Amino acid sequence: EGCAGLRDNSPPTHAENRIAAAITGDYIARPCCNRAGCPFQERVRLNKIIATALSVALVAVPAISSASEQDSGFFASINGGIASNRISVQFDEGAAFDRQDSTYAVRGGYRWGATVNYGVEVGYTDLGSAEVTQANRYYFLGVKQKTAGVLVGANIQYDFDGSNWFTGVRGGWFQADNQLITLSGRNAESAMVDAVLKKDHSGYYAGANFGYKVTDGLRIGLAYDSYGTQLEIGNYKDKYRVETYSGFFEYVF
Repeated sequence: EGCAGLRDNSPPTHAENRIAAAITGDYIARPCCNRAGCPFQERVRLNKIIATALSVALVAVPAISSASEQDSGFFASINGGIASNRISVQFDEGAAFDRQDSTYAVRGGYRWGATVNYGVEVGYTDLGSAEVTQANRYYFLGVKQKTAGVLVGANIQYDFDGSNWFTGVRGGWFQADNQLITLSGRNAESAMVDAVLKKDHSGYYAGANFGYKVTDGLRIGLAYDSYGTQLEIGNYKDKYRVETYSGFFEYVF
């Protein structure tokens, strides 16, 4: 089994290598010959490559785990900005629309760190109100619609390599508390509330953000969100959405 031309003080034979492999699981470090393409030389070389790769992996895994643990944790955020209400109310010509109002949202949840961070969230948002009015010298009519509610969903966040910038998306279920308030009178100053109608509706929300990590815990940025809901009162039904443009602060614990 040995290589031809080996002397008594020669390196180990192929047979000796087989015995070493059976006992230790590896071949003797020295090949039995120096022939090009010797299978035992190739096996030794392959073992060295595998050992090097395993060493690199053992060093890299703790580093990746450490980064993931650093990005994992509970978070809380607050948004504040402008809401644009897309509701449509049937009025005669000459009606005045005021669809924009201030808005805010608070969220909390947990995010797991990974190549792309992912998490769950719950929160509450007040989307402000929209108002439609119609008036002449004899009367004033007004309809004000308010939307607020709770949300439950998930989020994904991606951190750009080598910088503190990040971007993310989110979405989920939105339980809206919708109110429709009607007013009437001789003019806007003397108008009185005729009725307040309330109706809950399950809808959706979806959004995206872009921000910067000020510190390991504090993050700031800009966000866009769209909330879909429906106003249903008697025979009147209207599916509509409210879009928000806001700035936010987020703290990761």
